This record gives sequence, C-alpha cells and structure tokens, in this order.
Amino acid sequence: MEIKYRLKLLKKRRFIGTFFCTGIFHLEIKSLDRMNLKFVLTIDDEARPKTDLIDLMFNRISRFVKNNNYGNGVRELLISVQIINPPEGYEHMYRDIKPRFIKNRVITNKLTGEKIHIDRQFHYGIKIEGKLFSTFARETDDESEKVLASEIVKSLSNLDKLPKTIRDFNKDKFKLDIQNTLCQ
Repeated sequence: MEIKYRLKLLKKRRFIGTFFCTGIFHLEIKSLDRMNLKFVLTIDDEARPKTDLIDLMFNRISRFVKNNNYGNGVRELLISVQIINPPEGYEHMYRDIKPRFIKNRVITNKLTGEKIHIDRQFHYGIKIEGKLFSTFARETDDESEKVLASEIVKSLSNLDKLPKTIRDFNKDKFKLDIQNTLCQ
C-alpha cells in the first residue's frame, strides 16, 4: 500500500477587503490489487487546526479498506470533502460535486501534455458548511469527529447511484465496513 500526501495552497484572493484562503489536501490510499480510495480535502483556515483529526479518521478508514476486497467494478473511489465557510455572496465558488461514474477515459493535461487514464472511477463530494461548519470548527475534537463521521456515513447513499451495469462491486459490504469503522 502506498499513501501520498499533497498539499496545495490556493493563492490568496481578495474578497471585500479581507483575505480568504483555503487549503487543499489530497490523501490517496492505493492498493494495486484492490480498489483505490482517495480523499480530497478542501478546508477553511478557521477549521485548519482540525486537520490532524481528519487525517486520523481518513487513516482509520484506509486500514479497513486496504484489507478487504469489494470487487473490480469500481477501481477508484474519490471522495471530495469540503469543509468551508465562504463569505456571503461567494458560496457559488464551492459547487456541489454530484456522484459520477467514469468507466474509461483518457484525459490530456493541457499544460504538460501528460495523458491521464481514468478507469472505473466513482466520485462524489461532501460539503460541510453553515451550522455544521461552526460546530466542526469551534467545538471539541469529539464533536468535530461526530460531525465528519455522520456526513461521511450519510454520503454513502451516493453509492446507490452507481450504474446498474456495475455488478462486481459489493457496495453493501463497503458501506457496512465504513459505518463500523466510524462508529468505533
């Protein structure tokens, strides 16, 4: 298993006289013979102290996923987690990421010309904003963990939107494993 961390900071943008900066973290859990699980985290500066907690939760999930085989119907599961508190009027900059399955596609990077092969990838997004963001950012680590865990468990319903042609993926076992992992 290979774990990669990538940190990118978006350039500071000026919004109504104040600076608003968001970090993007990428955690990739890669197992060559099984499904790859990737988390992409976009987090507001106010919630940045909780990144260690988020990292622990993602690693706990990865320990369960790496030891199980859920089939070959989905080779990569990408979950985008947005923990944001955008200024009023700028909510449109953080759009919802709807569930989508990509069976087979080759994309060319416009800057480098590198070809990227996407094979049987399912991706969707989770957004924590508003009251949930306030609870996550300002409460104890236990409360923050409960908020994130409940949102991840709720998001597992997106797996029901997989195409009916995907038969070789045990989504019920996957959901149960994630729920058991987060409820411990």
